[in-house]
Amino acid sequence: MMIHIRPAVICVVTMMSLLSGCTDQGIDMESPPAVISFSQQVQPILNGSCTGCHGVEGDLSLAAGASYGQLVNITAQSSCTQLVRVLPLKADSSVLYLKLSGSSCGSRMPQGGSLSQTDIDRIRDWINEGAANN
Repeated sequence: MMIHIRPAVICVVTMMSLLSGCTDQGIDMESPPAVISFSQQVQPILNGSCTGCHGVEGDLSLAAGASYGQLVNITAQSSCTQLVRVLPLKADSSVLYLKLSGSSCGSRMPQGGSLSQTDIDRIRDWINEGAANN
């Protein structure tokens, strides 16, 4: 005895199996964007290149534990006083990024421009992601 299965039935069953396989296995079709960690990826850059001049003393401390509160949504003091040091989601309007990249706001920082492009890009990306305190 021969069983005849219509091609449309096979197609529907196959599609349902594929679709249910994705949800049952928790496959995420769109992965979330990478998030830059302030404490793990940005603060080490500041520690290695900025705290020599911007340690615990002075108007701008970039030392761990103080830096985030000294940067995010804080009006710039010495240059570009119409801007804030870090404006979440807007690196191009943030004094920190402008000074690190040498784009504007006075002399390039850190003095001598010793940051790698990778480090500058990481800080830019952190700001553009929302400058989270994470």
